[in-house]
Amino acid sequence: MYEKRKELGDKSNKLTSGLSKIIDTRVKVEEMSIVLEENKAKAAKFQKECEDYLVILVGQKREADEQAKVRYYF
Repeated sequence: MYEKRKELGDKSNKLTSGLSKIIDTRVKVEEMSIVLEENKAKAAKFQKECEDYLVILVGQKREADEQAKVRYYF
């Protein structure tokens, strides 16, 4: 009877420990999901800024090329 009680107690402790780890992991995943969403928003913002800056650079390059052509002809 003692051995059976000890075996059941050990199994109960193992189950409780496993459940605790699952709960801790779920909390960590939820926290990481929030951070991920924030980082996705930041990345999208930076991507938009880079695209806008690239448009400006392409325009400046085009202007510089046109000015170089005009100087070359004169």
